[in-house]
Amino acid sequence: MTLKLRQCCFSVGSQRLLEDVSATIPSGCVTGILGANGAGKTSLVHLAAGYEKAQSGSILLDAIDLKSWSRGELAKKVAVLPQTATLDFPFSVEEVVLMGRIPHQSDEATNRALVAKVLSLFSLTDFAQRPYTSLSGGEKQRVQICRVVSQVIDDLSHAHLLFDEPIAPLDIAHQVAFFRLVRGFAAQGTAVGLVLHDIELACQFCDEIILMSAGKILGAGKPAAVITSDSIQQAFDVSATVTKGPAGAIQLIFAD
Repeated sequence: MTLKLRQCCFSVGSQRLLEDVSATIPSGCVTGILGANGAGKTSLVHLAAGYEKAQSGSILLDAIDLKSWSRGELAKKVAVLPQTATLDFPFSVEEVVLMGRIPHQSDEATNRALVAKVLSLFSLTDFAQRPYTSLSGGEKQRVQICRVVSQVIDDLSHAHLLFDEPIAPLDIAHQVAFFRLVRGFAAQGTAVGLVLHDIELACQFCDEIILMSAGKILGAGKPAAVITSDSIQQAFDVSATVTKGPAGAIQLIFAD
């Protein structure tokens, strides 16, 4: 299943946040969405997930207009991790992750088995009965990632996972673990979209890059084709030399 935005424009009040945006988040692929603050990355994710409605253009999920999907069916196919997820009640970790199962209305035994599977994938099995409020910021983020994954774990081959700045609270070891897991999901057919700020990590782990600036798409395609000195200057207003490191990894060297 592939998400496609076609010539979408989106405004809040008098402020135009997206201008004639066409983008694809394909199945079996990890797509990084990059750009400066205010570039329109979150707005793109919200439109793709059906959280917001474009003033013009169309959004297609599996070639069907998003408007034709019921909210319940859409929630079984598309799961989103927002930038911030506030939860102050001391639910257990297991209970928080179980919240991702609400759209399915499946039986308790099935839900708990799937939640146990997801917690195991993220090395959180021993956290299952801990109060969510007792966790560190990075641990809470891993639990929220699990909640989102549990929403579509039934059929990863027809799922979309959209993460808005998922790695910001994570240490480097858990960042790498996260990327390896979502690449594993993509290998099973999942479409993964990631809003990111770490350009080098994005280039290393993402199959495709969407680079945004001022509500428009500056470039989309393979990382080496999209991330150049010129595009970095356009998108972020900084001077950088883009080089190839070991094993072809993209590296940025910023001017003094």
